Amino acid sequence: MVYNWHCLVTILINALLWVTLVIVIVFLLYHILGIYFMMKYQKEM
Repeated sequence: MVYNWHCLVTILINALLWVTLVIVIVFLLYHILGIYFMMKYQKEM
């Protein structure tokens, strides 16, 4: 029983890490793309 609880906690921590990582990556990509397109369209105007 204790072993299963330990596995569950490990899975939850791993899931939280992955979710956090995905959110950070999406956030960074959004801002990098936003800056990139701003620069691109400023040059064209």
